[in-house]
This record gives sequence, C-alpha cells and structure tokens, in this order.
Amino acid sequence: MTDHKLMEWFGLQYGIIRTPRQYDTTTLNYNWQIWETNAFSLYFSETDEIDDSSSKIAVESILRFMNHAEMATVHTVPGYRTEFVEESNIWQIRSGCGGIFRPCVKIGEQVELGQTIGRILDPFEGTVRMEIVADHAGVVYFSYHKPLIHESTVCFKIIRN
Repeated sequence: MTDHKLMEWFGLQYGIIRTPRQYDTTTLNYNWQIWETNAFSLYFSETDEIDDSSSKIAVESILRFMNHAEMATVHTVPGYRTEFVEESNIWQIRSGCGGIFRPCVKIGEQVELGQTIGRILDPFEGTVRMEIVADHAGVVYFSYHKPLIHESTVCFKIIRN
C-alpha cells in the first residue's frame, strides 16, 4: 500500500509532501522510512499551548487511522478527503518589521493576489507599520497567532492555486 493511501486514513485536510532536509536524517521517523517502515509526522495548529480544538482533531485523526489499519474499533467522525500538496507549492510570507501582529484572514480562507492579509502595528502609537499582502492566490495554510512579531518571522503560509 502506498504512503499516500495510508496518509489518507488520517482524514486530515492536507498532506504535505516534502524532501527531507539535513536535520531530518537524525530523526526516528526518517530512519524508519530508510528501512521501509511507514512513518508519519502529524502537525497540528497548536504546539506551544494546550488547545482543546486542535487536540480533538489530533486524537480523532489518529483513531481514524487505527480503525482503517484494524488496530482499533472506535467510532470516529468522518474526516477530510486528504489533498496532497508538494512543499514547493506552499508560499511563505515573512514580516517586514516587528510590532503588534493583526491577521486579517483565517486559516483555510481563500485569498487573492494583492489582498491585505495582515497588518503590523507600531506598539507605541498603534499606527500601521506594514500591510502584509498576499503575493500569490491560494488557501491560507498557516497563520502566525501571537500578538507580538519580530522582523522576518513567517507570518503566513499559502498553498498556491
């Protein structure tokens, strides 16, 4: 069975296909794959804080996988039909300055080329220091969510249409 088919069992919206980087060669996941063991890394919207919504999605996706693999028999809600995306089709947008970060779009939202998708405000005056504009049309896959942002921080990732 192909890795893509196995990834579909999680029922997540996107499956990102990427070429391993140098630091990946030290991970257990990478080394299992070298020895032809199917291994997956699951990433969800929150890693620094406890987020009930993200945690629920993670648990349900793992249980869906276990049901398909016949490792468990548990009732789960249906998931997504996974769309596979090459990493090269994900565009990163970085902040041009530091300040107070105010996103104007949400994850999953379709954006158009030239659309204002966020703003960085001056922390002392509250004025707009920078408007962040989509330089590709597509779907917002990631949005920075902390109130303060540094210059050159990835603030959005867009899956290009």
